[in-house]
Amino acid sequence: MTGRDLDVLLGSSDPDAARHALERRYGFTEAQAWAVVEVQLRRMTRSDRQKIEERRGELVSRAAALEAELCRP
Repeated sequence: MTGRDLDVLLGSSDPDAARHALERRYGFTEAQAWAVVEVQLRRMTRSDRQKIEERRGELVSRAAALEAELCRP
């Protein structure tokens, strides 16, 4: 799996959407796509998810600060 593959999984609203995206993007069968989704989701631990959410929060805060800086006269 590459970073782009992970983007497909993380960018999907739910596992079924991830499966459909993998089927469309790579021509996987339903069974193949489910196997990829299952393996990747199993690998993500609670700690991994927490780190992702923390990083997301940092990036949202940083983006807000940069937008505010751009709006200053």
